Amino acid sequence: MLSVVQADLKSAMKSGDREKTIALRNVITKLKSRQIDKGESLTDDETLKIIQSYSKQLKDSITQYKSAGRDDLMEKETYELTIIENYLPKAL
Repeated sequence: MLSVVQADLKSAMKSGDREKTIALRNVITKLKSRQIDKGESLTDDETLKIIQSYSKQLKDSITQYKSAGRDDLMEKETYELTIIENYLPKAL
């Protein structure tokens, strides 16, 4: 799954989509950090769990930014969440 995210990052960079590039770089950073901690490649299940955890973290940030009246940061995190949700399984 990491290779899919990296391929999407490459295409986002080529197309000049700055926000998507930043969002994908954040995901890759989380995945690579966990991979380094583990000392070996991540399985797809582990990758999925990390992305789910990051998604939950973003949702919490969105809630906090909204209550603080920081619409600019809330919109940034919401966009990043929509990008990340593409890598999560669809809800029933």
